[in-house]
Amino acid sequence: MFSCTTACFFRSKTFSPYIQTTKKFVRKSKGEMLKAQIVRAGFTMQELVDRLADEYDWSDSVSNLSAKLQRESIRYKEVVELANVLGYDIVWQKRRDNR
Repeated sequence: MFSCTTACFFRSKTFSPYIQTTKKFVRKSKGEMLKAQIVRAGFTMQELVDRLADEYDWSDSVSNLSAKLQRESIRYKEVVELANVLGYDIVWQKRRDNR
């Protein structure tokens, strides 16, 4: 299962794990963050699933990918493949605090 924290992110112009509602910020789920990156990359879910099926033998079902994102059960290997199709690098960066 994939777990992304501040140590791992897609390299893009802006990537915020928060969404703004009326007057407060709410943390986005990992699935919502990945869906936002898909949209920013200019893909529809169908286009992405088609490319993943062609290049990595993924299921060609949009509902399967949507369910993985909703349940947050996508594997790290799958995130790497998804990022590759979208044209992103995954960057690991050491945190500045001493946790």
